[in-house]
Amino acid sequence: MCSSVNLCCRCPVIRQTLLLAVLGSLNAGNPLSGDAAAPFVPVVREIVLLTDEATQTPERGETSTRIIEACLHRLGFLARHWSVREGVPPDALIDNSAGIVSLIQQNVTPDPSALIEALKQWCGPARPLILLGGLDPLLGDPTGRTVSDADANRLLTTLGLEREPVTTRSPQISWHHAHWPWFEIEQAPPDRNWRGVHPIQPTGEIVAAIAETGQAPSAVAVVTPNGAYLSELGVLLKQNPVSFRYRWRFDPYLFFSKALHCADQPIPDVSTVNGRRVFFAHVDGDGFANVAIEPRRRVAAQVLHEELLMHTTVPTTVSVIARDLVDKPVLQTLARRIFALPHIEAASHSFTHPHDWQRGIGTPSGAVADWQDALLNGRSTTLLPTREVDQSLAFVQGLLPASKRPAIFLWSGMTNPSEAFLARTVDCGVANMNGGDAVIDPDAPSVTCLAPLAERVGQHWQVFTAAGNENLFTNQWSGPYDGQLALLEQFRLTESPRRLSAANLYYHFYAAERAAGLRALKVIDTWARQTPLAYLSASDYARSVMGFISARWQRLDAGVWRLRGWGDCRTVRVDGAHSGVDLSRSEGVAGYRRAPGCLYVHLSKPDATLVLASEPPRLPHLEQASAPLSDWGFSNTRVRGVWQARGPLEVVLAGFGKNQELTVTGPGNRRVRADSEGRLTLKAGPGRVSWEVTW
Repeated sequence: MCSSVNLCCRCPVIRQTLLLAVLGSLNAGNPLSGDAAAPFVPVVREIVLLTDEATQTPERGETSTRIIEACLHRLGFLARHWSVREGVPPDALIDNSAGIVSLIQQNVTPDPSALIEALKQWCGPARPLILLGGLDPLLGDPTGRTVSDADANRLLTTLGLEREPVTTRSPQISWHHAHWPWFEIEQAPPDRNWRGVHPIQPTGEIVAAIAETGQAPSAVAVVTPNGAYLSELGVLLKQNPVSFRYRWRFDPYLFFSKALHCADQPIPDVSTVNGRRVFFAHVDGDGFANVAIEPRRRVAAQVLHEELLMHTTVPTTVSVIARDLVDKPVLQTLARRIFALPHIEAASHSFTHPHDWQRGIGTPSGAVADWQDALLNGRSTTLLPTREVDQSLAFVQGLLPASKRPAIFLWSGMTNPSEAFLARTVDCGVANMNGGDAVIDPDAPSVTCLAPLAERVGQHWQVFTAAGNENLFTNQWSGPYDGQLALLEQFRLTESPRRLSAANLYYHFYAAERAAGLRALKVIDTWARQTPLAYLSASDYARSVMGFISARWQRLDAGVWRLRGWGDCRTVRVDGAHSGVDLSRSEGVAGYRRAPGCLYVHLSKPDATLVLASEPPRLPHLEQASAPLSDWGFSNTRVRGVWQARGPLEVVLAGFGKNQELTVTGPGNRRVRADSEGRLTLKAGPGRVSWEVTW
C-alpha cells in the first residue's frame, strides 16, 4: 500500500493516475496557450541550389544535383534551382531561403564578379553558404572573364577561411578526418594539385584534410558558422570513371546538418508512420495482356491475379493502360476481378502510354521498350492532357465497384510530365507518382542512388517512387528475371544504420510473364507480410510527400514547436536521442517511438504543438501501429484511437503501469493487463478499426 498520494509516490500506477488527473489543469495553465493567437512565422526551409546547367530543372538520373537534393530532403529542406547562366539570382529568391549551395563547376554567369560580390553579401549565420565546387570555378569562365584574387579571398574571409599559400601534390597524400565517420568509401584523393584552406577562427571545423608524409595537413572540407567549403565536389562525392556511379566519401547528412545549422529542428518524415517503416506496392499497367511464358500460357495479368494478388494481404495499387483494354471485354473482366479485391487500390497508367511526355513519343502497345529504342523509333505526336489523364481515369472508373474511385495517376515511360499534365491530376483530384529510379547497385552499394521525394515542375510537384521497378533490376527485362530480389538488400541498406526511405515494391504486369519474375515478387511479398511495417497505398504515400512539401514549423521556445499544414505527413523526426515528448503539454500528438539516433513523433492531426523534454512525464500513448491514425482521444481515464487499416492491423500502446489492469472496448472486448514494461498490443483485420482503452 502506498503511504502517500503526492506526485512523488513510488507506486507507478498511482503516480500515473495522479499525473493524468492533473493533466487538465496542466493544460489549462499551459503557458503555450497564450501563444495561440500569435502570428505564425515559420522556419524558412528552402535552399537555393546554384548550378551551371542550361535550365533550372535538373537532369533526370543520378546527377550531383539530384544527389544533393535527396540529401536536403532527408533533413527537411526544399530546393530551388537557379542556373547562373541566367545571371545573379534575384534578391527575392535569396531572401526567402535558409541557405545557398553552390554546385557550380564553371562560372558561366554574365558577370562573375557580380556573383562573387552577391555571395559575399548574402553569406552569414542566418543564410549559410556551402561551396561544394570549391572556389576556382567561381573565378572565371571560358570566355576569359575573371574575378580578382582579392575579391575571391574576401568571399573566403566571409566564410571564415583563408587559402593556403601553396598547392600540395604527392602520391603519398592521405585523408585525415577529425572525428568524422567514414560513410561509404575510404580512398586516397586523386594525385593532382590541391590548394587547401584553413579556418580563421577556432569555430571552424575541419572535416577532411590532405597531407604529404611528414607535412602539416591542408583542409579540403571545412564547416564554419557561415557555411561550409569543399576544395572540389570530389572531396565529398567520388565518381567511378567507368560506371559514372557516385559514392559518398563521408557522412553527407552530418555535413549538411552542421553547415545549415538544423540539428535541433523537427523534420517531416515520409518513411515512417506511427513509428513503423512505410511499405507500399504499386503496379504499372505495362504488359497486362502479354502471354506468360511460364507458368502455363495465360496472360500476365491473370497469372499475377491468381498467383499473388488473390493471396496476399499487402495493400497494392494497380494501374491499367486504357488503350490496351478498350474494346476488349475479356481483358476488362479480368481487370474488374483484380480491382474488386478489397486490398487493391485503382490507378491509371495513362490512356496511350506516352514514353516521352515532353516530346510526345509513345511506346508500342504491349512493348517493353528500351528508352533509346523508343526515342529512335517512336513518332512524335501531340499529347492531350485531358485524354491522357481525364479520359484514362474515367475509363478506370468504369472498371471499378461502386465503392471505389481511382486514387492516383502513375506516369509512364520516361516519367517526365510537363506542368500541364500535372495540373490535370490536381484538377481531377488524384495524386500522382512515378520516376526517381532509386536502385542501389549491389556491387557498389551507395545511397547516392536514392532519389529526392519529389520534383518541382512549374507550380506543381511530381512525386517520385521510393524504389526503382523490376525493369531496372533486370537489365531492361532481359535477365536475370529474378533480379528484383536485390530490392531486399536495398531495403536493408536504407533501414540501417538509419532509415532513409520507405520500402516500395514497384513492378509491371509483365513481371508475371516468367516464373523467376513472379518468384521474386512472392519472396518480397512474404518479407513484407512478415516484417513489422506500416502498410500504405501508393496514394497514401504520395499524399504524405505532398504533406512533407507543405509542412511548416515555428519555434516558440527551446524544444517547443508549433506545426502547421503537415497534411497527410503525420511523422515528425527529431534526430538525436536526447529528448522525449512531453505529452501533457503537447497538442495533436498521439505518441512517439525511439529508434537508433532519432525519435519518431506521431501526429494525430496536421496542425499540432510539439513539446520536447529531457525527462517528460510517463503517460499512456501510441508507440507504434501498422496503419495510419484517423482519430485520437486522450483523457485521465482513457485513450481512444481510430485506424484505417489497408492490411492486418497491429497497434502497440505504451506508458501504462507495470501489469496495469485495463479494459479494451472494440474488436475483442476484454479485460487485459499491460505487460511488464507497460505495453498493450492489440490486433485486428483490415478496415476501419476503433479501440478504446480505459482504466
